[in-house]
Amino acid sequence: ETITTHIAPLVLVTIGLVYLVIDFVRLHKHNHSLQELNQSTENKKSRWALIASISFAMFFSPCIELEAFFFQAGTLGWPGIIVVSAVYSLTTVFFMTVLVSLATKGINKLEWHFLEHHEKRVTGLVLVAIGILIFFIRF
Repeated sequence: ETITTHIAPLVLVTIGLVYLVIDFVRLHKHNHSLQELNQSTENKKSRWALIASISFAMFFSPCIELEAFFFQAGTLGWPGIIVVSAVYSLTTVFFMTVLVSLATKGINKLEWHFLEHHEKRVTGLVLVAIGILIFFIRF
């Protein structure tokens, strides 16, 4: 309870403040358009590297909802656990890839010049606001 009511909001506020400090302290403003960033990212990393990183992050993220599936699959032994893991991995990576692709297409249609120059400030303010809300709102 201490972690979710005090430590997690404090971490969010701290990360938000770090973003704000970085935004105010940076000496050299050099912003790229979203299209340039997408092109440079595609040149540096292959699709397999991106899918592997998504899978790696997914593997280490806790999902309480899936524990029931793994407990049930455990009654079938390792083959059951492997099948559940494979289905979970494939569907998650597939839907994450589709959603990121759709979001990228949608964002490319918008001209948000303001966010190109103030992304750290906006991110910091959002993280601080979420941290404060989590601290004061009890679930």
